[in-house]
This record gives sequence, structure tokens and C-alpha cells, in this order.
Amino acid sequence: MIVADASTLILLARIGHLELLREAVGEREVWIPEAVAWELQVPGKPGAEALEKALNDWIRVVRVQDRKRVEGLPKRLGRGEREAIALAVERGAVLLSDDRAARREAQRQGVKVTGLLGVLLIAKGRGVIPEVKPMLDELIAGGFRLAPDLHESVLREAGELRPEPESEAEAEERKE
Repeated sequence: MIVADASTLILLARIGHLELLREAVGEREVWIPEAVAWELQVPGKPGAEALEKALNDWIRVVRVQDRKRVEGLPKRLGRGEREAIALAVERGAVLLSDDRAARREAQRQGVKVTGLLGVLLIAKGRGVIPEVKPMLDELIAGGFRLAPDLHESVLREAGELRPEPESEAEAEERKE
């Protein structure tokens, strides 16, 4: 099972590809804690309609049982991130998050973490999307920040990084 915080869901909904997550995870359930459900219900924001439909269809809202765990997590994290981490710990689930601080804290708690880039790689591996690059381009155009080295690394892992053309001098040197 996967427990998500709001970040990845909002990013995918904003560019009109929230269903990609559903297709990429296949039979695995996507759960969100109540605080994340509250964060997602913002009428008028880009992707709000898709998020509402998903919440009524395939994303399950689950109550965190261990409230002390939530309160014991660093306050620098938002309520949604803290509840998502606590729920992932409780259920032994993978945390889906693109919030750097939440990812670090989840890993400290022993939770396996993935994010939007991981979802894209899974989607390509399962044949849900033919290429990762067009999705990355859409996300970046939509405000997703991605360090150039990470961008390159993801494309390399997806098998989409084309080698740079060799210079004439390098070609000549190789011939000798």
C-alpha cells in the first residue's frame, strides 16, 4: 500500500495526469490521512476537480490511530506530512512525497519513500507512459523544480538520455 501526502497528488492533478498514479500503482491502494484530504479540497485550484473525483473514487482517506506519533514528529513539517508519515509507519506502507523534509523524516522513521520521479519511472516500466521526458517537461513548465543532475539521472534511468554527439576531433582520435 502507498500513503501519500499532498505534494505529488497536487503536482499530478495540476498538469491533468492524476490518473497516471492510479495506473502506475496498479492493484496497490493509495491512502491519505485526514489532514491531507483537507489540504486537497481547495475549490478553484488547478486540478481540484480531478482530486475531488479521485477522493470519491480510488484514493482512500484513513484516520491515523497513533496521535502521539503525529505530535512527536517535527513541527517544521505540516500537519499533512506528519500524519502521512505516521500513517505509513502504522501500516508499513511506502510514503509518496515530494517534500524534502518529509522524505528525510520518513526515512529516519524507517519508512520507504518514493516521489513523483519514482512514479514516472514505474509508469514507464509498466508501459503506462512511453517516455518520462514529456511528463518531466510538463511538470517543469507547471512549476516543478528539478535539479539538472537529478533530471539527467532520471532520464538516464528511464533509458532516454541520448549520448552527446562526438566532436570531429574525438572521432578522428578514435579512428587512430
